[in-house]
Amino acid sequence: MDSVELAQRYFSAWNLRDAGAVLETFAPGGTYCDPVTAGPVAGEAFRSYMEQLWSAFPDLSFEPGRMDAASDGVVCAAWTMLGTNTGSLLGLPPTGKPAFLPGLDVVQTSPDGVKSVVGYFDSATLQRQMGWQIIVQPKELGPITLGKGTTVRRSLLADAQTLTVTEIVARDDENTVFVNELSRHVLAELMAGDAMQTFTSVVGGHRLTTIVTWASPEEMKSAMHSGPHAQAMSKFFATPGIEGAAIDVFTRLQHGKQYRRCHACQKMVALAGSTGRCGCGEAVQAVT
Repeated sequence: MDSVELAQRYFSAWNLRDAGAVLETFAPGGTYCDPVTAGPVAGEAFRSYMEQLWSAFPDLSFEPGRMDAASDGVVCAAWTMLGTNTGSLLGLPPTGKPAFLPGLDVVQTSPDGVKSVVGYFDSATLQRQMGWQIIVQPKELGPITLGKGTTVRRSLLADAQTLTVTEIVARDDENTVFVNELSRHVLAELMAGDAMQTFTSVVGGHRLTTIVTWASPEEMKSAMHSGPHAQAMSKFFATPGIEGAAIDVFTRLQHGKQYRRCHACQKMVALAGSTGRCGCGEAVQAVT
């Protein structure tokens, strides 16, 4: 079997969505690497990578393009990845969107099989096709740690009676992803009920901070001490990669004021509740 035939066999195994068949094309110690693997992977780690991709895109296939043999058993193979995102990808819910991702593999072959595959593609292209935000920023700027945030508003902040602040510190990037994914599942469960009113989550470095407002102290206690929130906290405490956590609870002593700009005269109006009236006579409602 020459180098091109071996490369064709490798791509055919991918299109069969058969991890065992893909691995059989590799020589002992053979590796795979692309922009999202964070370095070369082999064996079971490569199998896991393939299965996660097929789980996210059950109909995934590679449409072959030009395939050229170079010297020393090297094959350059162009391809286009096709598929529909109907499964979780990177811990995110399926989008139902199609993928059309062009790329190129450099396949190093040997008489024993594939020695290495290095894939080249623009990972941001797939993210844009999935409708995701792409934020390019450093992890740190001096003493400032940068990150990302999520917010959910279900009612007026003025209606909240209790506020909780939770901070969880992970040991490394892998455990940070674990904490973030588990928190996302908790949020989905909380949104099925009425106790949670607003939710803000910020991830900076290995720290996840959430600020949640609740309809009442009683509903907060019920939500936090049972169900998915309590189950998540049990997992956090049982995971060695979680370094620590802190939870603070605040209850309202008095109702504060809200402010909303009047669109008629452009003045900022102080509201004692959720609605009010500007001095110009225009009705004003608090920001939701």
